[in-house]
Amino acid sequence: MLHYILQILIFQMLFLVIYDLLLKKDTFFNWNRLYLIITPILSFILPFVKIESFKTTTSQIYASQVERVITISTEGLTSLGTTEIHQNPTN
Repeated sequence: MLHYILQILIFQMLFLVIYDLLLKKDTFFNWNRLYLIITPILSFILPFVKIESFKTTTSQIYASQVERVITISTEGLTSLGTTEIHQNPTN
């Protein structure tokens, strides 16, 4: 829910910036009015739109390599155990 609200706020800010930069000084008030009516509706709808090309996927090869590295590193850490520190009492 929080993610959805943040997306709405981001879209609202984006539409506001576009309005300020491009349409604020425009004298076609009907188009400005239409833009200001449509953009809040769009900001509620756009978070539900999922575009497949924006999704980043990791191939199975990289996922299995990362899993192996993590497995090897954790085994290496557990097999090290503790080491004894020998100190010489003389300075």
